[in-house]
Order: sequence, then C-alpha cells, then structure tokens
Amino acid sequence: VNGNASFSITRDPGGTGETVLDESISGWSRKHIDQTVSLDPGVYRFDASVSAGMPDWYDEDSLGRVVFYVPGPATLTMLGILPVLTSHRRR
Repeated sequence: VNGNASFSITRDPGGTGETVLDESISGWSRKHIDQTVSLDPGVYRFDASVSAGMPDWYDEDSLGRVVFYVPGPATLTMLGILPVLTSHRRR
C-alpha cells in the first residue's frame, strides 16, 4: 500500500517556533528513509503523520536512533534525535 508520510520538528514551540525539519515522503512503502538532524539542547515538538497506516509505535534502537515502525515492509527512521526525544518512549 502506498502512502504519504510527513515529519516536522519545531524548536521552542511556545516561543519563536522555528522549524528545524519539515519533510514529506511519497510512496513510503517502497522506501527506507534515513534523515539526520543535529539539534542543540532545548525544547522541541516532534510531529509525524502517515497516511495509509499510522505508525504502530516508535522507539530507540541500539545506536540511540529514534525508529518508526510502520505496517508493511518499510521502516521509517529519524536519526540523531535521541537527546531531545528521550521522553518519547514506546506507546
């Protein structure tokens, strides 16, 4: 099943609201996506939206990367976000 995925990271969401990352992906079921983002310490809001099947959950892998697991053959990964997303554990 083809679908669309979008990810965004906003720094200081209650203040300046600077967009750090805004990525859209089409046909994610056929792709393996790696996105590396370097972030300074601070407060961030992370948003992810996937059509045609929401991610079941996300977690950190053994290298400290935040990994999104989606139904089907694809695994979408967001790399290098561990320092600011450690509170976002498996849900």
